[in-house]
Parts: sequence; structure tokens; C-alpha cells
Amino acid sequence: MLDYGLDLSGVEYDLALPDLVAEGDELDALVSAQSDWCTPTPAAGWTIAHQIAHLAAADANDLIAIRTPDAFDAVLEQAEAAGSQYADLDAAAGAAKPRSALLEQWRAGRTEVAAALRDIPDGHAFPWSGRS
Repeated sequence: MLDYGLDLSGVEYDLALPDLVAEGDELDALVSAQSDWCTPTPAAGWTIAHQIAHLAAADANDLIAIRTPDAFDAVLEQAEAAGSQYADLDAAAGAAKPRSALLEQWRAGRTEVAAALRDIPDGHAFPWSGRS
């Protein structure tokens, strides 16, 4: 597992998870009110659907990392094989789904991630990816 050397000693974990859930709920209210998910966002070439698909894919990867850490290597290998286009390809695939299906996938993933994070014992680590 990568160690990014982040000092998390000041993180109040009892507040972090409820904040994460509240942030997801707030974003859900915003995007649910939008009838046209083809609206561009500040990310070049990405629409609302791309953004939600990206979040849904991240949630799926979170669950793999938390529940089956050894299987997370396959996620990293897939990302490495796609290179810099990984996020774009993943978002485009998700954005092609019907709005209702994508919204439900994202909602279900958010709920599962929150439950999985709630069950992680203090100090337990799981693999992740990102830039050092």
C-alpha cells in the first residue's frame, strides 16, 4: 500500500463521515433538480452525467479497496493500462447510461461506501491510488 505521508491526526473521524454523507446528499439534490444531464461542467468535455458517472465509479473502487483489498490491484492495473484517459473513458461509459439508472447507481454506491466506512475499525488502512 502507498504511504502518502499525510498527517491525519487532526481529522475528527466522527465528523468526517457525516460530512461526506451530507455533501453527497447536497450534490444529489442539485443534480436531481437538473433535467438535462448533458449540460457541460467546468471539466473540459464533461457533462453532469460524466461527473456523476465518475463519482459512481470511484464509489465502486472504494468498495473494492475496502472489502477486497487484494482485488484492488486489478483496478490499479486497469487504470495504468488506460493511462491518462482512464477517468475520461470510465466517465464516458457511465454517462452513456440512462439518467435514472446512473442516478440510482450513484445513490446505491454512496450508501454502500458510507456503511463500509462506518464499519472500518480505527487505524485500519486500505489501498488507494492517486498522485504522490
